[in-house]
Amino acid sequence: MAETVQPRTSYHDTTPLKRVITDVIDIIDPRETPVISYFGLDGSPGKFSIVNWPSRKVEWLSDTLIGMETTTDGAWATDWTTLPLTKTTIFKPGDILEVYGAVGGTYETNYVRVSSISAGVSATVDPDYDGANPSGEVASGATVKLVSSARAEGADADYARGLTQVATEYNYSQSFQDDLSMVRTVQKISQYGKADEWDYQAAKKIPELMRQIARTFYHGIRFEDSSNAIRSMGGIDHYISTNETAMSGAAITPKVIHDAMQTCFEAGGNPSLLICNAWQKRKLNAMFEGPVRTTRDETTGGVRIETIVTEFGELDILMDRWCPPANLYIVESRYIGFLPYDPFFWETLAKTGDADKAEVIGEYTLVVKNEQAHAKITGASTTS
Repeated sequence: MAETVQPRTSYHDTTPLKRVITDVIDIIDPRETPVISYFGLDGSPGKFSIVNWPSRKVEWLSDTLIGMETTTDGAWATDWTTLPLTKTTIFKPGDILEVYGAVGGTYETNYVRVSSISAGVSATVDPDYDGANPSGEVASGATVKLVSSARAEGADADYARGLTQVATEYNYSQSFQDDLSMVRTVQKISQYGKADEWDYQAAKKIPELMRQIARTFYHGIRFEDSSNAIRSMGGIDHYISTNETAMSGAAITPKVIHDAMQTCFEAGGNPSLLICNAWQKRKLNAMFEGPVRTTRDETTGGVRIETIVTEFGELDILMDRWCPPANLYIVESRYIGFLPYDPFFWETLAKTGDADKAEVIGEYTLVVKNEQAHAKITGASTTS
């Protein structure tokens, strides 16, 4: 046996020394899932008036009122009685139209009354309806809006105005699954920070799957391979296509937010929530901190913006670490939600050998209705 010199120190013969170790294990992996906390995973089909649920495919219907606006398809000139239009099915004889466009470099407004429609081509109009012909040729691309209809007394129905078509949108349910296998021996060993190895590992499975659902909310690909029984749900990016602003690396500005809100408003939407990543949240704080009024406090600095007030409604801000850093989403939350085909549950699997086995599994889908009520901003700078 080896001998040591004196004085004896704590560095001699360390074998019998007890380790000083915390009896708690801290998990640094982020597990917060704000979009799931906000929308919930226990959505009711009644929220979206969905019947015959559950099914591996969910569908929803949407429609719009007939349009009231188009543009001129070419210059409006000569005698001004033939008004070329890019769309004619939204007008009919008797309609009063507002034509706003460039005339010799300046913009002017003219009002006309439709006397007949040439389907898909033009409208024959009375250019002197407001008492004055246009002052000159109106350039192509002028805005043409329906004001009202002044039908001739006793006129027959002409069925010239078109009808809208109900649109069907859909998504697939997606299974989220993980499993656990553990031999008897490891479950018997005493460990720091773990009263029970099985319970400890099992408790991490659902938070880990929640992160997958949170990412699928943004990146989900709507896909089905029926021959191999594979399907996945589409995320929010799949559904919002009309109101998209591509920043191409430019920094987000208040005008971009307000423009997106106005676009949704003009389509009939009323967005109430803005979802963004940490960097864009910092930018929003910086952009709107100037107009903020605060009480004086020498021990606190900085401003945290939680709501943006616009002419078209208020936007609550939801910061989500899983949101793509360059994207922001402006949504009307009543039209978005998760539906559970099968909420998460544990089930024990057949035991083989000297190991216990189980799995956790849940099946969900995402509903995003009325996509024109939402907007997304993509490609915003993440450095400036």
